[in-house]
Amino acid sequence: RYVGESPGLKEVLTHVRLVRKRYRAVYAVNCPFCEKSMEESSLSGKRPEAREQRFKCGEGHRVSLIPARDGMLGWR
Repeated sequence: RYVGESPGLKEVLTHVRLVRKRYRAVYAVNCPFCEKSMEESSLSGKRPEAREQRFKCGEGHRVSLIPARDGMLGWR
């Protein structure tokens, strides 16, 4: 579910699932805008302790996954 500040996106969901990639688990994210698969991208200029993970689709849409205290993920 969207956790950002834009009222128009508050009910928009993105689908995320955990998948195995070689020897680790990673998120497979579908773009909430175009439904295409997203690839993880870097957090340029972000603090290394930030738990945010950024993803980008081929259309140029970007989302960040943010873990909540209850273990759920939100996006903005």
